[in-house]
Amino acid sequence: MKTEITYACGHKGTVNICGIKADRDRGLRWLEKYTLCPACKAAKRKKSIRKAIAKTTRMHLPRLKGTPEQIEQARSVRAVKLQEARIFLNRKLPWRIKKRYREFYKWYRNQKAAVWWIDHSKEDPRVTYKLQRRSHKTATSAPGRSGGTGSKEGEKR
Repeated sequence: MKTEITYACGHKGTVNICGIKADRDRGLRWLEKYTLCPACKAAKRKKSIRKAIAKTTRMHLPRLKGTPEQIEQARSVRAVKLQEARIFLNRKLPWRIKKRYREFYKWYRNQKAAVWWIDHSKEDPRVTYKLQRRSHKTATSAPGRSGGTGSKEGEKR
């Protein structure tokens, strides 16, 4: 059911809300009290991205490589993702995890390909950390442990 509401920012808009009347009323009250209109939400996001980019310019990061459009998009993604990674790094963690995460953070911030940042834009830095550790473990495993038998018995002659 489409309903006209006044967002928390004071702007008016139309929302589509479904469900039983009690749930709709509760949802509408919540939307009016806590959410911003789409325009204000986009402006707030742009402001936070500009702030994150300003912080990353002082970090002396490597230059991104790619087309100008890719570089522009990757700058904003990298700024936000590095900020998320720093928040996690500043948490109270066991020293072994913190040491490994610091090594990952150095690797993470030195990614130069704009396409890499765009591809990982939806991924939480902690997920990237786990994937990178997993791929690093498999890449450094002992030769001959790739799942094969190591002998020629299984091969066709």
